[in-house]
Amino acid sequence: MSLASSYCKQIKEQLRVHANFPLGSKRELGDYGVIQDHVFRRLGNIRQLGISFETQQSGAESAYQFESRGGVDVNLIAKGDLQPGGIPAVKAGLGIRFSRENAVFFAAAGCTSRSIDDVKSLQPQLIALRNQNLWESDYYVVIEVVHARNTTAVVSAGSDSEILLEAKSAEVPAIELGDASLDLGVKRSRNMALKVVTDGEQFPLMQLARLRGIFRDELRTESVAGEVDMAGPILAPDEDTAFWSAASATASIRHAAGDEEWESSEYESTILESLSTASAPNGFEVERTRTGYIPLLKACYDFAQGEPALVLPAGYTELARILTTAEETLEALEPPPVQRALDNDFAALSMPVLEGLGSNNVPRPDAFGFVVREDRTGEVIVAIRGTLTPDEWAKNFTAVPNPFNEVPGFGLVHLGFEKMWRRIRLSVQQGLQEVSPRTRLTVLGHSLGGAMAILGAVDLASNSGFTNVDVCTIGGPRVGKIRFRMNFNRLIPRCFRLTNQGDVVPHVPSVVTAWNHVGLEIPVKGIGGSNSHSLDAYLNGLSGMGTGLEIPSGAESVLESLEAPFIQGYRTR
Repeated sequence: MSLASSYCKQIKEQLRVHANFPLGSKRELGDYGVIQDHVFRRLGNIRQLGISFETQQSGAESAYQFESRGGVDVNLIAKGDLQPGGIPAVKAGLGIRFSRENAVFFAAAGCTSRSIDDVKSLQPQLIALRNQNLWESDYYVVIEVVHARNTTAVVSAGSDSEILLEAKSAEVPAIELGDASLDLGVKRSRNMALKVVTDGEQFPLMQLARLRGIFRDELRTESVAGEVDMAGPILAPDEDTAFWSAASATASIRHAAGDEEWESSEYESTILESLSTASAPNGFEVERTRTGYIPLLKACYDFAQGEPALVLPAGYTELARILTTAEETLEALEPPPVQRALDNDFAALSMPVLEGLGSNNVPRPDAFGFVVREDRTGEVIVAIRGTLTPDEWAKNFTAVPNPFNEVPGFGLVHLGFEKMWRRIRLSVQQGLQEVSPRTRLTVLGHSLGGAMAILGAVDLASNSGFTNVDVCTIGGPRVGKIRFRMNFNRLIPRCFRLTNQGDVVPHVPSVVTAWNHVGLEIPVKGIGGSNSHSLDAYLNGLSGMGTGLEIPSGAESVLESLEAPFIQGYRTR
């Protein structure tokens, strides 16, 4: 676990508030963003979205202090205490020794807070934004900010780390960490991962709220777990509670088909675990997506249209073509409701793939894409098409959860998506036979092809020996449930999901029934005629890439970019 993740996780668990990281970055009420591996990543402020609010200030000052359990030994040194060698201390000090990596010592004095006066008033406004596809279910908003006049935060880099803090004034007889006027400096340190010792204003802590969008229309405090009901949406401070449990049993079409064993499936045993993403991806490659990924996907659709002279984008060499195979198209008998759902998914891949083709079917429904090599780097890409006309498919969509057969125990996935992956699995494996398993392998998919890309990446990384697999999906649906999401994010640390405003596909299957997205979302606002799901719409949205929703000024931008370049640089207006 990274320094930032470990620090923020420990602060949240022990102090019941969220840590601001990096500590030097300023936080404002109304800031919103996502949580990646326990770290809040700012995207903008809700005032930019037209939401206004009043604020209130706390009165009396308070102090916070926290030490990692079993990993920190704190020694207060008064002025005049004898030190090794019998020499009395000239100044009061604080010696801290650490017995493990990522152990934390945190103290904040002279703390006051500012908060949003009426948090509940935000709820209908955020719901309205969500209904306009301008607010996502994983967005958090800062509802309280803690200001500290004096902050000390140190984190160890190993089991032999230590630091000696000393009062700058010889007039201080002893260290009182709750004294906001105390001015400390670092006397010496060894093997430290983080050292923040200040006597100026900091914003070390904050409280967040989240629009749950499912069961309630009331507010909860972070320390109170709510009961589950089906009343409506909820704006609640971030808390891992049992809010999925009532809906998880209703999601199963197999239960409706008479499979009684399904209702007590063990595969969702982790349904109450944290819903935060398990890993933080590396940087999203905007230019590669513009000039490589989208043109490659367009070539996949040309392939399905039976274009006689296929042209790949410049700089890519075809290694193999991805086709369905007879061995992979054999389908097991399924209950009628399940088969109807599968038929709908498979029919979607035979819909017209270009606007203006009327009711013509795909000339080559067996043609799905390419395995290509990027000439400049030698890296390999598996590109998989989907459909450009999702509306009718989404209208009739039925989610059928099923254990992922290719990797047992990995979690529940959508049965139709898995069977579509099986249709091309052998063709992809054959196309990668001559590729070194250490080669960077990017699995790329649009629409339903994005679902196949996610499942294919897990399969290839788990069963074919590829050790450097990443994923990029464009307008892809949710693929699996909670355990699948958590296992995927651990196995595939670099996964990016492009979503466009008005595109219906990323919103199915419903999050209400515990279907989860994987990886990191990259939202765009692209215009592509009447079809916001088209590759042209996404290409248009990518034209605004390269600047965040709001770029901080001065040192703050440097601090935030060091910790979260993949967020700060790639959200679009």
